[in-house]
Amino acid sequence: MELDERKRKIMQAIVDDYITTAEPVGSRSIARKFEMGISSATIRNEMADLEQMGYLAQPHTSAGRIPSDKGYRLYVDSLMNQYKMTVDEIARIKSALEFNVNKMENIIERIAGAVSDITQYTTMITKPRSNKVYVKKIDIVLIDSSGLLLVVITNEGLVKNQIFRFDAAKLNDEFVNKLSNALNSAFVGLTLDEIDTDCLGQIADALSADAQMIAPVINFILEKIYHLDDSDIYVNAATALLNYPEYSDLDRVRELLGFLENKYNLRSVIAEDDDNAKNNKLNIVIGRENKCYQLHDCSIITSNYSAGNKVLGTIGIIGPKRMNYARVVASLDNISKYVNKILQEIYFDNERE
Repeated sequence: MELDERKRKIMQAIVDDYITTAEPVGSRSIARKFEMGISSATIRNEMADLEQMGYLAQPHTSAGRIPSDKGYRLYVDSLMNQYKMTVDEIARIKSALEFNVNKMENIIERIAGAVSDITQYTTMITKPRSNKVYVKKIDIVLIDSSGLLLVVITNEGLVKNQIFRFDAAKLNDEFVNKLSNALNSAFVGLTLDEIDTDCLGQIADALSADAQMIAPVINFILEKIYHLDDSDIYVNAATALLNYPEYSDLDRVRELLGFLENKYNLRSVIAEDDDNAKNNKLNIVIGRENKCYQLHDCSIITSNYSAGNKVLGTIGIIGPKRMNYARVVASLDNISKYVNKILQEIYFDNERE
């Protein structure tokens, strides 16, 4: 079945109306509010087609329709009109972000509070990663003939460890010393940004025939070393979700709030955005697109903040699936510009110290 222009307009109208009212949308409401020049009967038939195509759902018999996750995705990707912020809204953002603090932790907390006030949704924001963290030492402990413990330590005392098992291996002290020397030679003294796959060649040359066997160890270092400097994540206005009728089920709300209190959970949410973070892109994740089931009734919009050309962290907005996407996207865009301006001088002054 084809998603023609009329279906697209009806779909856009349904999402816009549902975002505003939080009530299932009927054909008569669409015909009355949006003046499409077609009868409510025609709209009703088109809505039935859209439901069959998976873009709409009917929560109750004889009720109107609401957008499905697929419908929201269509809306965000191709139907949503660009939101133009008013002069007053822009002034409010600027005013909210005018503060005189010089500690990075305080700045991040103030930004999180300002974003929540402006959007009326829950905000999470990561503290900037330091580019001064480097690998200080790699220790390897022989457990037995087939296992070893790898410990990676940074100059700031951050530690990451992992036990590795090797099938049919006959590990000994000589091998462990050889591996330890190769890893320390390749990685020690490098900042997180300087560690890359070029290190593999150096290690392979040092270990020759053993290089393939210890590939899991190398992969662990390359994949996990970045997270030795996991940023703190601040959450502001978690209870803002209680203001929306979607979260009237107290048991589900309690579960969601418990999820938001756990920084490990929030890091997993931010980690899903790694590719977009690297490309400096805004990202929208809707409903069941979230890997964590506790967020299946939520949408998350994330955007990076920077100082100059350096991406420092991520701002995330968590709200109901019917959040006002266009307004949040426009707000985040403007907020990011002001945040970048605020942080550029402060951050680079700290880096020079």
